[in-house]
Amino acid sequence: MTKPRKAIFFWLGITIFLVMGLPQILTNPSLPSGHTHAPLVIEEVLVLNQGGLTDEDGDFSPWIDIVNRSAEPVDLTGWALTDAPEQPSKWLLPARTLESGAHLLIFASGKDRGSLSTSPAPQLEDQGENLHTSFTLTEESHFLALYAPTTRRFVDSFPVLLPPQFVDMSFGLYTNEHGESAYGYFDAPTPDATNPITPTWPGMALPVAFSTSRGLYEQPFQLELSTLTPNAVIRYTTDGSAPTAETGAIYNAPIPIDHTTLLRAAAFRTDYLPSPIATHSFIFPTDVLTQPANPAGWPATWGTHRIDILDYRAGEPVAADYAMDPEIVNSPLYADDMLESLTALPSVSLVMDMADLDIYFDDPQARGRATERPVSVEWIYPDESARNMQIDAGVRIQGGAGRWEYMPKHSFRLFFRNQYGAGKLAHPVFDNSPVQLFDTLILRAGVDRSYAGHPGSVDAPRDHHEATYTRDEWARASQIAMSGAGSHGTFVHLYLNGLYWGLYNLVERPDGSFMTSYFDGKKADWFTASHGGAGDGPIDRFNVLLQLAQQGGLQDSAAYATMLEFIDPVEFSDYIILNWYAGNRDWPENNWYANVRNPAGQVRFFEWDAEDTWHPGTVNGAEIHLGGAGFEGAPFPNVIKQVFDALMQNTEFRLLFADRLYHQLTNAGALSDAQAQARWVSINAPVAHAIVAEAARWGDVRYEAPITPQDWQAARDTVLAQMAGNGAALLEQARAAGYYPALDPPAFNPAPDQPPTMGSSPGYAFDEPLVLTFDAGAGTIYYTLDGTDPRTPISGTPAETALLYAGPLTIDRTTVVKARLFDAATGHWSALADAM
Repeated sequence: MTKPRKAIFFWLGITIFLVMGLPQILTNPSLPSGHTHAPLVIEEVLVLNQGGLTDEDGDFSPWIDIVNRSAEPVDLTGWALTDAPEQPSKWLLPARTLESGAHLLIFASGKDRGSLSTSPAPQLEDQGENLHTSFTLTEESHFLALYAPTTRRFVDSFPVLLPPQFVDMSFGLYTNEHGESAYGYFDAPTPDATNPITPTWPGMALPVAFSTSRGLYEQPFQLELSTLTPNAVIRYTTDGSAPTAETGAIYNAPIPIDHTTLLRAAAFRTDYLPSPIATHSFIFPTDVLTQPANPAGWPATWGTHRIDILDYRAGEPVAADYAMDPEIVNSPLYADDMLESLTALPSVSLVMDMADLDIYFDDPQARGRATERPVSVEWIYPDESARNMQIDAGVRIQGGAGRWEYMPKHSFRLFFRNQYGAGKLAHPVFDNSPVQLFDTLILRAGVDRSYAGHPGSVDAPRDHHEATYTRDEWARASQIAMSGAGSHGTFVHLYLNGLYWGLYNLVERPDGSFMTSYFDGKKADWFTASHGGAGDGPIDRFNVLLQLAQQGGLQDSAAYATMLEFIDPVEFSDYIILNWYAGNRDWPENNWYANVRNPAGQVRFFEWDAEDTWHPGTVNGAEIHLGGAGFEGAPFPNVIKQVFDALMQNTEFRLLFADRLYHQLTNAGALSDAQAQARWVSINAPVAHAIVAEAARWGDVRYEAPITPQDWQAARDTVLAQMAGNGAALLEQARAAGYYPALDPPAFNPAPDQPPTMGSSPGYAFDEPLVLTFDAGAGTIYYTLDGTDPRTPISGTPAETALLYAGPLTIDRTTVVKARLFDAATGHWSALADAM
C-alpha cells in the first residue's frame, strides 16, 4: 500500500509544480535554483525547425543544444534526456566526455541514433556522427528534461517547461537583469554556440481567459476577459480581424453579448511576445432567422462572371447572396422548425479578416498556396459543449466546377500548419473513425447536387429539387463498409464570419496524410493522384501500373501475377461495383483519388465527389459506366478503364469480379437491399432536420419559389426506393455486358442475414445447430467447409477440398461455407456463394 501512495504524492507534486509554475515560466521564465549549479544545462531548443539547420538526412529536425557550464570536463555516461516525466531514462546520452564550455547538439527527431541505450549501438561515423533522440519534439511537447546519472528522481533533473513554440524561433537560456538564468525566445537561433546575451523576447504574454466560452446562445450575458500576465493590455475585435498591439478595442470593462458576436482577443506587454489570439464565436440562432440581404461590412457584389451561361453574362457583377428566405423562415410549415434545424448538427465557425475573404468574393477560381488565408476554426456542439474547440488554420476555396461564380455556394479546404499554431488538428471529428489527427479537411458545399449547384443548360437542364446532399457521403461510407477504408464524413452547419452559410459535408481528403493515418508509413512514402494530376510522392509504381495496363496480355498467368503486385483485385473490383451500383455518371474520367505506398505497395482507388449518382427517372439506380479514352489533355486519361479492361483479359479476374458482384449485392452484403437502404436512412437522418435551414439559405438561388424541406424528403425517398432491387438489376446488367456468368450461384437456404465484417463472409447468428440447404439450377454444386474455394485456380477443376452437395448440411460450430455451381458440359462455374 505504501508504494502506490508514494507514487500518488510524487505525481501530485509534479502536477502542482507544472500547474503553478507554468504562468511564471511563460511570463518570466527564470529557472529553478538547481540550474545554477548544474554542470550540464539545456541551453537552447528549436522545436519547429522548418528552414534552419538540417540533419545528415537533409531533414529539418528539432534540436536540443546542451552546454557544459562547469570548469571541468563532464562524463556523459548515465545522463539522460526525456520528454516524459514518467520516463527519466528515455534516451541515454553516449559515453563520451564534454569539455568545459563545449556544446553538444542533439536532434530530437525520433531517429534514435548514438544513444548508449541503442542496441546495437549504431556506427555514428556512417551517419555523419549526429545524435538523435528516440523521441520527437513537436508543438504538442510541453516537457523536456536533462537528468544527471543519479537516482533518476525528479529533483535530480533540470526541467524545461516548454511554452508555445514558433517556426524557426528557438527557446533558450540567457541571464536576466537580476543575474539569474532564465529562458527566452530567440529569432536567430544559435545551435552548437553560445546564445546572445539578450533574448529577442524574454517571454510571452499568457492567453486571454474568457468568462464564457463559445457556443449557441439564447440569452444575453456579460463577457469578462482576463490574463495572468502582469502589466499586460488586452485588446479585442468583433469584425473577424486579428487584434494587434495597435488595433482593436482596449478591454477595461465587461462586454455585453446580446447578438451573434465574434470576439478575438490577445494580451500585449512591452518587449514580450503577444499571447496567442483567442477566438470565441457566440452564435444567437434567432439572429440567423433575420439574416439580412445586405449585412453591414459585407460586399454588395461577389466579383464578376467569367463566362456566359444561361442568364449569366461574362463581365457582369455576381449578385451577393446572404439572406435567409422569409418564405421558408416564416412559413407555417417550417417556422416552428427553424431553431431546431440550426441545432440539429454541430456548427463550424470560420472567422477571418474580411479582406481575406477575397478568395471567395473576388476570385474563387484562384488556386495554390498563394490563395491560402489565415482563419480561426471552431467546432460548436449544441448538446456537448465540452467538445467545443478552436484551432487556427489556413483556408482556401476547394474544388473544380464548384468554383464558378454562377454557383455561389463554394467549398472550402482547411490546412493545419505550424505557421498558424498547432501543426495538426487533434479532435475526434468523425465519430466512426479511429483517426483524430488531421493535416487537412474539406468542407463540401454539395457542388452540382446542391440547391445552388450548376444551373445546367437549355439542352441539359438541372432539377435541383432532386438534391439530397447525401449521395457522396453515402458512396464514401459504402466504400468503408465494403473494404474497410475510405474517406469519412459528417455534416455541419457552417458560419462564415458570423453569417449562416449553410449545410456542409465535412470530409477527409484521401491523400498521403490520410494514408499514413490509416495504413502507417511516412507521408513521403505515399504517392497520391487524382483526375486532376499527380500529387505528392514518387510516381514510379503508379506509372508501372499504367504501363502494365496499356501493355495488356494479362491472359498470361505470369503477366497477371505481375499486375497484381500493383493493384489489389478485390479492392479494385469493389470500387468498380460501387460506382456502377450508384450509377455514377461523372466517373471514371473524373472524380477519383488513388494512392500507392512505395516501394512495394498496391494502388488503391477512393470514392470522391460521387454526387452525380442515383438519377431520377430510372426504376433502379444501377448503371454500368466505364467512359471512353479520357478527356483530351487529362494527366491520366481514364486510368480506371485502362486497368479494368486489362484485368478483364484474365479468366481468374473475370470470375473474381463476378464473385465480388454476388458477395456485395446479395444476402447481407454491403450493397444488398437491406444494408444499402439502412446506410442511406442513417446518413440522411441528421440532415432531415438541418435541411430546413439550408432551404432557407440557398433554396431560392435557382427558382423564384424556393426548394422546400418537403422537396428534400421526396428526393430522399426516391433514392431509397431505387435501392430496392438495385443489386439484382446490376447483376442482370453485368450479365448482359459479359461481366457475370450465365450460371447463378447456389442460394443458401436460409439466406445469411448478418453483414460481413472486413474480409469475412455474410453469416448467421444461431444458438442451435443450423440446417443449411442449397437451391440451384441445372448443374453440380461443389462446396467446402474450410474456407477454401471449391474451384481450383487456372485449371478450373473442382478443388481437392471440394465436396459434392447431396443433401442438407448441419452446422453446429463456426464454419465458413463456400459453394459454386459447375456445368460439366461447358466447364463453366458460377460466382462464389459464401457464408459464415
